[in-house]
Amino acid sequence: MAEPTRVITIDDDSLIRMLVASVLETMECAVVGTGEDGDEAEDLYQAQKPDLVLLDMKMPKVNGFDALRSILAIAPDAQVVMLSGMSDTTVAESCIEAGAKDFIQKNTGPEALRANLERVVQTVQATKE
Repeated sequence: MAEPTRVITIDDDSLIRMLVASVLETMECAVVGTGEDGDEAEDLYQAQKPDLVLLDMKMPKVNGFDALRSILAIAPDAQVVMLSGMSDTTVAESCIEAGAKDFIQKNTGPEALRANLERVVQTVQATKE
């Protein structure tokens, strides 16, 4: 059996963190760290060296876009996927241009969230093999 995909989730909404973690655990992923703001993202990344980072866009202190840039500055190959409640395609495009691997809307309902997370995890697992 393959090693579980190691994931950190950074979101200021504890319910989203719990929902995402519970979905990931059903997909043979290990949530190895969680954070509440972008300020924690770089430290968590360096401490855990995860296979995947799920990063909320709108957070206190440091937003997801700035956290994305700081993670990619230390690990250009990091698999970072942005989560957002915003449906603004220009935000998604900006994140992808800045180096995010994907952009998931988190307010689409549990089934769509799960489908999007499965797609992202499959991509990450394919790059690990």
